[in-house]
Amino acid sequence: MTPITEPTTARHLRPSVIAANPWLFPIPEIARLANGLEVWAYNLPGQHVIALDLTLDIDLSVEPRQLEGIATMALRTSDEGSHDHPGPRLAEALESAGAAYDGAINHHFTGCSLDAPTTRIQTALDLFREILTTPEHNPADLSRHVSLRLAEIEQERVSGPATANRSTRQLMWGRDQRRGRPSGGTAETLHRITRDDLAAFHASTWRPDVARVVIAGDHPDLIGLVTEALGDWVRPTTPAVTTAEVPTALPPAGAGVVHLVDRPEAVQVDLRIGGVGLSRRDRDLPALQLAGVAVGGSFLSRLNERLREDLGYTYGIGFSHRPSSSSSRWQVSTSVRTEVAADALAETIPLLDLGSHPLTDREVDDARAQLVTIAPLRYETASAIVGQAAAIATDGLDVDWINRYFARMSATDPDEATAVFSRVVTPQSQQTVMVGPADALRPALKARGFTVLPHRADD
Repeated sequence: MTPITEPTTARHLRPSVIAANPWLFPIPEIARLANGLEVWAYNLPGQHVIALDLTLDIDLSVEPRQLEGIATMALRTSDEGSHDHPGPRLAEALESAGAAYDGAINHHFTGCSLDAPTTRIQTALDLFREILTTPEHNPADLSRHVSLRLAEIEQERVSGPATANRSTRQLMWGRDQRRGRPSGGTAETLHRITRDDLAAFHASTWRPDVARVVIAGDHPDLIGLVTEALGDWVRPTTPAVTTAEVPTALPPAGAGVVHLVDRPEAVQVDLRIGGVGLSRRDRDLPALQLAGVAVGGSFLSRLNERLREDLGYTYGIGFSHRPSSSSSRWQVSTSVRTEVAADALAETIPLLDLGSHPLTDREVDDARAQLVTIAPLRYETASAIVGQAAAIATDGLDVDWINRYFARMSATDPDEATAVFSRVVTPQSQQTVMVGPADALRPALKARGFTVLPHRADD
């Protein structure tokens, strides 16, 4: 029998641990094609699904007032058929190429996205070109998407959270500004859109000189791919119009004012507190984002710990800040039981005042870990890289902005985070909206010292 020998000590030595290499958001190769199309390309070895975002500088204020929603219809019908692949043939061709097409509307841009395997990317890009340049604009498809949008509007009208968001938007921007009205249009405006209107809007706004492509994946010549597919996209001879309105936030009604939207049948109350935020160009943005996570951007944030864990008023409450080139805003969002809604608001307001309770080292360190330390994981896919880079490019920022942003965030201390948050989030700058049964809420709010103003959420 072979004797059993003990392993040598050397085989039990632990491997040495070395410091991780500094992580940086990658820097793209940039090109501008002859037709004006800007391209940011990220060659990412090992990423065998290529991701692409194309953003068009189409501010919704360029929509004719009587045809609002036409930008949304242009996007939603864009992949319903093309000149070479009419009707469902386009979707079938995309599926055969293993490609996925999607899009999104923002008040200041229209975005289209494409994902496809590296081995099929050329075919997918050819189909993408058809979507951009020769959409079919079938009247039946337009009619169907108008019907779907009308159904969305009806669903939003009976939804407490959607009503709260709509009311906050109206109070912040007003109904006379485009940002104060629904991005997808209203029943009145949608019914007016014709096939000819749609084709004319697409021809005048979907153009390469107001577009940029961000593409990422494992390919040695991504710019060459885009050039071959979109280099012959013809730029119209007429000047581009990308915006017709510079939004101006309306002054809030004042500290302690609650705009109350009556929903007698509601079984819970939807609460929103919001105000104007900071743009990506503001050097204080990293400090505000850190403070926002500490106050209400994580499960163990101050807001969630107090209103959920300590008091049991809600399943969750959060603070969010959405930077934008023209209409940044911050918002506190939650849903609470009707009988404790006034108490929940009274508990929330002091938690937004950091003057008497500044952020601690631990809170800022935890927020920094959530935003900075895990960034390499957050940006480990081509689509994540593309999404972040497209946001930077759309705001007119340079390719290294995200690295400077994380460096500033890493250097921010609790005093700075507290000071910036306190400057942006003030009682005087807040719009407060509560949606629920007014007869039950009004006396409870007044008893808590709030001034109650009725608000109608009709668009």
